[in-house]
Parts: sequence; C-alpha cells; structure tokens
Amino acid sequence: MLNIEEFSESLKEEIEENLGENFYLVKKRVLMNNSCEQTAMMIMKKDGGEDQAAPTYYNELIYEEYLNGVPIKKLALMIITCIGMLKRPEMPDVNNITKEDIEKNLFYRIINAKKNKVLLDNLPHIIFLDLAIIFYYLCNKGSKEISSFKVDDTFADKWGMTVDELYTIAQKNTPRIFPEKIDSIFDLVGKMNSMDDDIGYGSKKYCEMYILSNTSGISGAAAMLYSKKMHELATGLDADLYILPSSIHEVILVPFKEKFTVDNLLELVKDINKNVLKPEDVLSDNVYYYARETKRIMSCS
Repeated sequence: MLNIEEFSESLKEEIEENLGENFYLVKKRVLMNNSCEQTAMMIMKKDGGEDQAAPTYYNELIYEEYLNGVPIKKLALMIITCIGMLKRPEMPDVNNITKEDIEKNLFYRIINAKKNKVLLDNLPHIIFLDLAIIFYYLCNKGSKEISSFKVDDTFADKWGMTVDELYTIAQKNTPRIFPEKIDSIFDLVGKMNSMDDDIGYGSKKYCEMYILSNTSGISGAAAMLYSKKMHELATGLDADLYILPSSIHEVILVPFKEKFTVDNLLELVKDINKNVLKPEDVLSDNVYYYARETKRIMSCS
C-alpha cells in the first residue's frame, strides 16, 4: 500500500500517460471550505496558457478510494471520464469574460463566515447571520458535473463590479441555475411510496422533517435564501420553520412545535457536524428560524 505522496505521483503519471503529450498536471495547495487544505491537481492544456480554467481533482479525496481497494489505473480512468477530458467541453477564457457572460453565469453559495475568515479576506462577500454569501462563475453544467470557479477580488476588480452588483446578478441567476427542491424525510428514505403532493404538507401522513436543497444536490443549502417552496411549506403546515444546517449541501426544515426546543435542535446539528460530516462540508453549528408572515430567516442563538 502506497502512502499518499507515492500514490499521488503514481496517479499523476498514469493520468498524464492516458491523456498524452498535449496535457500536463500542476499541483497546488488549495484552501477549501472551513479552512481545510487539500492538494489540487489541475489538468492543463499545453497551449491553454497559465490562466486557463482547468479541470481539477483532489488527491486526498481520491486517496480514500485507493485505500478502499480501487486500483490506481482504474482511478485514473475514472478521473479522466468524470472530468470529460476525452470529450472536453470548451472552457471559458477567463481573460475575455464579457458583461453578458457574467449576467448569465454568476451565482452564489453560502459558507460559514467564522470558519472561513482567511478565505474571505480575498473574496467579495456578504455576511448573512453567521454565514457568508460568496460568488462563483459557472463554466459548464452537465447532468452529473459542474465546472465553476470562485470569484475573488482580482476578478471583481477586473470586471469593475462591486459586491452589491455581483449579488444582484447572482440573486437572479442562482434559482435558475440551481432550482430548489424539497423532499420529506420519508421520501428520501423510501418509507413512503406516495404523497398527496411533492412536498407532502397536504397529506394526512404528516411528516416532521423536510430536506431543502437544489436539484443538483451540490451546495444546496444556499436554496434557503431564495426558496419559494419553503414559504409554501410553512403556509401549508400553518407553522413557522426551524432550519437546521445539516451541511453545505442541504438544510433540514422542521415545523415549529413546542416539543422541539432550540437546545435539542442545536445538539442535533452539532452531533451531525462532529460525527457525520467531513469538516469541509459543515455549514454551521447554529439553528435558524423562518417566520412565514415576514418571510425572514433569523438566528436562534
């Protein structure tokens, strides 16, 4: 069994051999969500220039698959297939992105503000409660993969845009690019075969927990900022909602009831963050409250 350094070099050589002489790999340490560092391997075209948008994989994530018994040759082919290098879609030239491109492709995600203090120093962002809204540019979006890059201060300055202007555009695009989706817990675990509607608040089979995300299931917690279905759910249940940030990819909606105390829900969120999630997938240890009359999200702590 190879250690991670030996594995990373062997995987790099295997990928480069498969891709041929027109590609090369560049290693870079990257600050990820919640100040987690990972080793990014960027697959570059030799004629693409230094600023090209490059498909990327992360050594630490792939190494877990190797430890689970997947051979290096198979991992290399999986990476090449997943990033579409055999039929590679055109990536944008980041130096020639137009205002029209930005108007169409800018979107936002949310992360924890305190855990990402260093990262946020170089990103235009908006603070929302204990979270930060950050911006991304969409390169490609397929049925199984998304290619995008973070918009940092350098890009914002190059585009001549303020954080408010970025937010105005992203606020329009994000619901379109990443449509929201709500499922009951019963739907997700397969315990209910049918409900009266897609959310379930009209059903006699009452559910006490719902999952809000987007249809891609990637960074779907941001849907709580633009969700119309969340208001429909609260109205249909005739109850305000607790919002439990179960990860950066989704939130859990719990109808307000006296039997649920904030302390109990906080304990549940902290337990999930500590024992279930990877550190980079944690959104917050907080619990939020959605008031259906004002359509406002507030912090419970």
